[in-house]
Amino acid sequence: MKTKLLTGVVLFCVATTICLARIGETLDDCKLRYSGSGEPLGFDQFKFRRGSIAVIVHIRNGRSVQEDFAPERGSLLSESDFAEILQENSEGSTWELASETATYTSYLRKDGKASAQKARPNSSTTDGGNVKLSIQGAELIIKYTASAISQLPPAQ
Repeated sequence: MKTKLLTGVVLFCVATTICLARIGETLDDCKLRYSGSGEPLGFDQFKFRRGSIAVIVHIRNGRSVQEDFAPERGSLLSESDFAEILQENSEGSTWELASETATYTSYLRKDGKASAQKARPNSSTTDGGNVKLSIQGAELIIKYTASAISQLPPAQ
């Protein structure tokens, strides 16, 4: 009985987890993760949707090197969404706070291979949204460093 209960809890947790793309994955991996082909935004960018979050995947040599996470207008990433996305993109490393400004908080992965920027809520009551970090209005941007990109094997 305890085994069935534990199995049910694990399956529930897996089923309710936000499965977002991860830097380093191939475009085909991203398509499988999102069950879609992705909307081409340019030569090396594809837009996917996962629930209420748009994810812009930036591709170099067939692999994701940057991902911009933008919730629907009027919504924000929760702290648990933010923590989960960072964990999914940790590749076994951990994230450290690097700096904070009025507009964003920066994080570096301890292995030195990736960075993240999280928009901080703005104080403007006229807009009511978050500060935009990119043209797509991302609330969170995770990207590989230039040296990490140079070490990625090309997609097969």
